[in-house]
Amino acid sequence: MKNVLLSSFAGFIYIMYVSLFAQELPSSANWGAGGWTRAGAIVATPYDLDSLQSNPAGLMRYQKQSSVGGSYNKLPLNLDEWSAGVVDGRTAVIGAFSFDWLERGDIIRKAYNIGAAYNTTYGAAGFAANFYNFEGMNRYNGWHLSQTTGILVPVAYGINIAAAAKSFLDNEPDTLLPPQFSTGVSFTKEGILIFSFQADRRFEIPSQDWNYSFGGDLLFKDFYAIRGGYRIDNSKETDIWSVGLVMTAPRFEIFGFYTQASDIADDDGFGLSAAFLF
Repeated sequence: MKNVLLSSFAGFIYIMYVSLFAQELPSSANWGAGGWTRAGAIVATPYDLDSLQSNPAGLMRYQKQSSVGGSYNKLPLNLDEWSAGVVDGRTAVIGAFSFDWLERGDIIRKAYNIGAAYNTTYGAAGFAANFYNFEGMNRYNGWHLSQTTGILVPVAYGINIAAAAKSFLDNEPDTLLPPQFSTGVSFTKEGILIFSFQADRRFEIPSQDWNYSFGGDLLFKDFYAIRGGYRIDNSKETDIWSVGLVMTAPRFEIFGFYTQASDIADDDGFGLSAAFLF
């Protein structure tokens, strides 16, 4: 009888654990194509519309121009994603909107992101409101509001430093929209290379620690670059590496990439992204 009671109690604890923690999405769920192709080393690199879920200050790259674009990504960790968005950088405040559809098994997350960035002589600051609609999350289904705030500061000699915070103001279950902090540095040698480093951590979830991503672009010819990255994960997810090819021109940017989870056999993926500038 005692063994039966102990087994029943253990089963109850396991069910409660699964219901509370097994549904969390990995931290890479907010990267988008631009983040995956650099294995997460993005906070200090001005890049595409996926900045609205990582560091909105990255929208500073769109100064005095506008863009419309999208991506499709079939990724490791059982993630499937597509996104589309538009940005207007013709005014002092750069505004943007993006939609992101993410699936992981039975879980569907639809993200509607609206944000802005403002650039000064000392650097850029950005803010985004993230409206999430979840399906397949049991009692967490429905609408949830989150936010992402960040800064990106040019220092000297092509060096940028940056920091971003996500979901710290939420009144949500921690496993659904956990607080996350990211910081990093990037170095650009015009016409030759871009190197970026990021350290990030999610809080209030068990077994979380600091994770480290390294990414870079090797530029060659006039409009081509090889881009890639490696992520060292210390939070019981998986290390990730990516490599891709980028083609840029004054009016568009197109890139594709291949990525693989290092710690999971045969868990790989790819992504394609295109953006048009005007």
